[in-house]
Amino acid sequence: MRIACIGDAHYSAMHWRTKALKEQNEFFYNKIFASLFAQEADLYLSLGDLTHYGSPREFRSVYKIINSHRRENQRFENLVGNHDLLVQTKASYQALTGSKLYWSEDYDDVKLIFMDTSRALHPGKSSSSISWEQAEFVKKELEEAGDKLALVFAHHPPERMTFRNEKGRVDKSLTLDQILKHKKGRGIVVNGHLHQDRFYTRGEWGFLQFNDLLDEPTVRCLDIKDGELTMSTISFTQHEMIHAARNIALALLTFRRVDNPWEYAQVRELLLSTPNNVPMTGWTMDYLSTLDSSHVGRH
Repeated sequence: MRIACIGDAHYSAMHWRTKALKEQNEFFYNKIFASLFAQEADLYLSLGDLTHYGSPREFRSVYKIINSHRRENQRFENLVGNHDLLVQTKASYQALTGSKLYWSEDYDDVKLIFMDTSRALHPGKSSSSISWEQAEFVKKELEEAGDKLALVFAHHPPERMTFRNEKGRVDKSLTLDQILKHKKGRGIVVNGHLHQDRFYTRGEWGFLQFNDLLDEPTVRCLDIKDGELTMSTISFTQHEMIHAARNIALALLTFRRVDNPWEYAQVRELLLSTPNNVPMTGWTMDYLSTLDSSHVGRH
């Protein structure tokens, strides 16, 4: 199975900006989504914050771009991010996009679990909220996965997730680590939100945090075969793309820029390792290609 994935896109329609900036904005996101859908994959996934302000106008505009590049048989899903909910409820978000909030999918070689970690109408560090019902759902799905590899996708990283009890109150004693213990054998958590690449392991779980598109424009492809995961990266390194990304980020005003600890475009091979640099067998991440043309060809 193959999943083509992007981190936080923070798309804005730029309706109050100059014509030149609007053109850069459309150029940048058209290149991103053309390249995303140029990959052969079973699923195309955004890790949340597909939009920056979360307005209906933004969603209509970005889905117009998405649908202009997506073939009919290509399935796109967006995990709801906190920016996607800045000005609307989860019910209005679902009505607007047709997206699900949390769900699971079971395949022969992997169990996929998609979480809803975002709180509506609450920006900043209080932007996460996970219901008791969802936590119980994730526990059940992890238990049912058995020895099969499990991939858990979420917008927020584990340390930023806020869980609630049966009465809807914040339960500071409940963490994602406690929930992950319900899984027998290995699993992987994939998230965005913090605008920074971060790869590490803890116990039998691997953790992959992806950067946002405006700091480092990249598309990630996750290949799952025989219980093993390989990650490849397509990086946009042309001057026009980097220049457009910087201008868009500056124009958003409330966008938080983060510099990654590595020069992403120079990475050739990464091995997912434990904190003490002991290699973790079977979790190889390979740099695939540098993007030098208008879009990546199908592989």
